[in-house]
Amino acid sequence: MKKKAYGKDAISDLIIGCIEKILVYPSGKLEVMVNKKAMAGKFPIVQYLYSDEQYQFRLVYYRKNIVKQRREKNTLRILEEISKNGHRTIPEFAEIIGQKYTYTWSIIKDLRQSGKIEYVKKGFSHEDCYWQIKS
Repeated sequence: MKKKAYGKDAISDLIIGCIEKILVYPSGKLEVMVNKKAMAGKFPIVQYLYSDEQYQFRLVYYRKNIVKQRREKNTLRILEEISKNGHRTIPEFAEIIGQKYTYTWSIIKDLRQSGKIEYVKKGFSHEDCYWQIKS
């Protein structure tokens, strides 16, 4: 068997060239189907390890929904703004995060229900009320 010296990128390119199919499942499972003959041609040790025509390896990856990522980012921004100035109104928060009032209200509603923030009313006007992060 002839020894070959490859760098990391070269090995990656060789392996990628052997991939026949990649299956992604909603559960987060990722299945990669590789052709054994192609692998054996590039990596001679493969022919000694597996006897069937195709073999597979599995790995699990975790993906976050883009909508959830944005929601988390906007939630953190609202919490940050509340810590800076709790006397802001929901329309002001909406403008700061670049979203509509209803979306911003739903984030604030979720924060209130989870017990992370509260609205403190010290009077009847909005100037007397403020948002506060619960400790």
